[in-house]
Amino acid sequence: MLLMVLSFLTLWLCWVRRPALLMKAEGLFYAGIWIDYRRIQSMRLSEDGILVIQLEQRRLCVAVRHLDDLERIYHTLIEAR
Repeated sequence: MLLMVLSFLTLWLCWVRRPALLMKAEGLFYAGIWIDYRRIQSMRLSEDGILVIQLEQRRLCVAVRHLDDLERIYHTLIEAR
């Protein structure tokens, strides 16, 4: 029973529940965390498709499937600041 519960939780955390980026007017949700746009210190765009957002004490790495989405996210964040 314990093995079944652990395998279900592993499946849920790693495959079903993927981090999503939801952008709002005042901030964004990423992986269940609210981030106000004013908390963003810097942003870097890497060549391999990862947007790195530096907060006060934390670094978020946002990976996307399509590079076009990454550019749209980046430009939206620049306009919001």
